[in-house]
Amino acid sequence: MSKDKKMGYVMAFHRRRLMETEDYYEQLLRCVGDLPENPTQEEISNRRLLVQPLAYHVLVLIWASSKYSRDDGTQADDVTAYSVAQAVSRRREDHNKTVNYVGRVIDAAEAFDLVVREKSADDLPLRYFLRGTANLNALMTNFALRFLDGSSE
Repeated sequence: MSKDKKMGYVMAFHRRRLMETEDYYEQLLRCVGDLPENPTQEEISNRRLLVQPLAYHVLVLIWASSKYSRDDGTQADDVTAYSVAQAVSRRREDHNKTVNYVGRVIDAAEAFDLVVREKSADDLPLRYFLRGTANLNALMTNFALRFLDGSSE
């Protein structure tokens, strides 16, 4: 393969990736609504946080375990902030930072009704299971369908 042809593929890849990122941001804004006239710093921070690639990864993992995406229509009962952090941690040394980051993503997603925390039935140890909401399902479904039907090109 010639160098020019290879660079053409590389450019096409990055254009596609930028388009996907922009479209995800647009879908997220549709899902969470417009900012109020005088947004708080927290509202602005939550939006910024949710558009980051790792936050997207966290939301996909939560959505994938939700009743909306599973064939049997049941909710996975083992999805916690800790288990999601384990799934997205790249290195063992970064695990504690990742747990904190995932917690912030979940807080932001909860503020926009994308995720809810459900207290475990057991008293000890206290755990909260993560549940994807209908809003999260709409976000993930609409984002994927835009690319599957080719309407984003």
